[in-house]
Amino acid sequence: MNDYYYSDPTEDTYKTPVMAAFTVEYSKIRAILLLVFAVFPFLVFLFAMNLLSDLYHHGATGMVYMFVFFLVGTSLMFLFIFLLSVGTKINVQGNVITIRKWFIFSDVISLNNISKCEVILNLTVHSRYGSRTYNKIVLHYNGKKVSVTDDVFTNWNRLRDYMLENGKATTTDGTSRLSKFLENLIQK
Repeated sequence: MNDYYYSDPTEDTYKTPVMAAFTVEYSKIRAILLLVFAVFPFLVFLFAMNLLSDLYHHGATGMVYMFVFFLVGTSLMFLFIFLLSVGTKINVQGNVITIRKWFIFSDVISLNNISKCEVILNLTVHSRYGSRTYNKIVLHYNGKKVSVTDDVFTNWNRLRDYMLENGKATTTDGTSRLSKFLENLIQK
């Protein structure tokens, strides 16, 4: 039995949608890691302050400025990523959807305000350490949009099912043309 469906025990085909209630939010473990990465450069700066002061007074001002700039830049970058990603939250209560961005901006809309919901499947990111495949949902509402991915946000699949059930979602295959070509070549 799904959380947002009630099935009549006497008839399996009869399903009545009831009020859906779930929250799509950033994974707790990843949020903690982002916060640690944002705070860690400041801790390094505090522990290295005496060394940096000595280097500064002995004429290595350029090196000190570059090191401090690197620490502050790294910390600000991770803080920006933390606010952008962890600050995004989608709360669904029946037909009322609350979308929060940057921890402070919040839009309360109804399901009817969603103009388009794109479900993009099989997106792949390649790096030198391997590749990963993920799926993405992009909600378009009131001239704005918000996107969530299944690899870092919890309850992504419930949002997808909710939007599909209400006829708002369009599914797109995000596999690259090269991958499709190679797959077709191999299958022949």
